[in-house]
Amino acid sequence: MGHLKTNTPELPVYYEKAITDYLRKIGELIKEMVAIHWSGINFLENVLIVITVPAEYLEKDKAIMRKCAYNAELIKERYSKNLQFTTEPEAAAVYCMENNLKVTDLNTPETTFMIVDCGGGTVDLTTRKLLKDKQLGEVTERAGDFCGSTFIDREFLNALRKILGDCAIDLLEDNHYGQMQYMIQEFCLNAKIPFTGDNHITWGSFIWIEYDKFGAQLKEFS
Repeated sequence: MGHLKTNTPELPVYYEKAITDYLRKIGELIKEMVAIHWSGINFLENVLIVITVPAEYLEKDKAIMRKCAYNAELIKERYSKNLQFTTEPEAAAVYCMENNLKVTDLNTPETTFMIVDCGGGTVDLTTRKLLKDKQLGEVTERAGDFCGSTFIDREFLNALRKILGDCAIDLLEDNHYGQMQYMIQEFCLNAKIPFTGDNHITWGSFIWIEYDKFGAQLKEFS
């Protein structure tokens, strides 16, 4: 969904079922918490649900999410006003307004701040201004692209492909997918997350691999 331009195949129909199943399970937890704090409340009549979506989502994408939420029994009617959507950068701005800006004593009208929302799929930049009565204004148009965390993981694998060859990585993915995912997690913990932009960090830091855990499989296929 959105404007992601890659050579990836179209999502099969059952992706809606996956979304619906997820919303249904998380909805069960939400309903339990609501019942604990507000005993006897009619969830479908009195609870407003706000779902965050990527800023790149089109109206048709939100319509799919609404359909899934309805099928997951989060709302009584498909076009219920009890379900609303907000973008992830907007949600981040509200969070900052209610938390971070108060801590730094910047929660006064006319304060301008930038939200850098680095997610798994996208990175979005927005500049906001605090208005009166806890309202938020947008100073500049949102800028963003599909260059989030998962794309860094993909480039890590591409780097390994250059070193070991496509065949080795393809066979590793086909025969040891779990270990490949674990290797990516180790890369995240030991290279991606600690990275601060320091130019003194060498390339070797980014292809760090515990040879005892992964070397045998990589060597087998290379």
